[in-house]
Amino acid sequence: MEDENRRCKCSIGLKCKFLILTVLVIGYVVGGAWLFVTIERPNQSKVEEDLNTLRERIIGNLTNVLDIDPGENVTLERVRILLNDYQTTLYASFKSGGSPSAIKWDWTTGCFYCITILTTIGYGSLVPVTMQGKIVTIFYAVIGIPLFLIFLAKLGDILVNVIRNCCKRCCTKKRKRGAGSNIGMRKSSSKHKKDEDEDEKAGFDDVDIPISPFIVVYLMYIGAGSAIFYYLQKGTGWDIVDAVYFTVITFTTIGFGDLVPAYTSEGGLSKITELTQSLAGDTLNLNFNITDKEKAYIRHADFALLIWYIIIGMVIMSCIFNLLLVRLRHLSHILSTKTRRDKFALNPSTFDGSGEGKIRKVPPQNFC
Repeated sequence: MEDENRRCKCSIGLKCKFLILTVLVIGYVVGGAWLFVTIERPNQSKVEEDLNTLRERIIGNLTNVLDIDPGENVTLERVRILLNDYQTTLYASFKSGGSPSAIKWDWTTGCFYCITILTTIGYGSLVPVTMQGKIVTIFYAVIGIPLFLIFLAKLGDILVNVIRNCCKRCCTKKRKRGAGSNIGMRKSSSKHKKDEDEDEKAGFDDVDIPISPFIVVYLMYIGAGSAIFYYLQKGTGWDIVDAVYFTVITFTTIGFGDLVPAYTSEGGLSKITELTQSLAGDTLNLNFNITDKEKAYIRHADFALLIWYIIIGMVIMSCIFNLLLVRLRHLSHILSTKTRRDKFALNPSTFDGSGEGKIRKVPPQNFC
């Protein structure tokens, strides 16, 4: 009874610690997002305002140079389109040189940036450009990366224990079902009950969980994510190899940054929205337009889905690493035990001096 109470208190304590750790990680991500948005968004807004001012000044100069009538809106609109194309080309040319990011700082992108720091992926598509942002990033990474790794390890351990508990219950039910067929053998039943009690006291570590199902689920998760990214980003030039490459580089936390999902009108959930519009127009004869505010919501949903996709994949990897660690510990224990037994068996001091091979009594030894 005391053991049960002690075990229950220990379990409650572990759950409370993990809950506190979860709240701490969530607060760390949200607080970091707020901090980075507060630091970086004013600078980004100023850069965009200066760029718009420059564009309008260039249009005015072109109007004066080419002697275009301001009333010719078609010609002016064409000049604006040409300048926008020039701006896009200029950004693509200087992307590798650290040009201002095309992703705007807000709550969703701030959380995305924090997740790329904590998971050590670091795509490079969203980076701080101010000195304050760089300094905050240094301290944020030094504190946050160990915290997030501890959180992943604890979460993986909890999930493995839950699965181990389910496997143990299934084995116990199967054993009880087998014991029910031998009703007439009381001695065997009592021995079986004693074995069950010993198994209950032994805990969950005696249940062997195979790693192969987790690896299969992980590969399926990568395959499904690659297919989704291929569909959503094929308008930006991605093929299936690029999608698989991006997914693998993400979950190995390499994060080159050469391929990053483009959440514009050519990629992301906008593709699904366009598909929904076309289906509604063809089948239901409905015609609806998406406002700029709704487009902003779609972009937030894009980043939110990418964040959750990364976190769930990391959790699956944590479970696999946890199971591998358990297997390695078990193998190390077997090898060390075998080595100690061989060393004890070959020790001449364990035999008496009669030469008849009789083993004398040896006091208990501590091999730990």
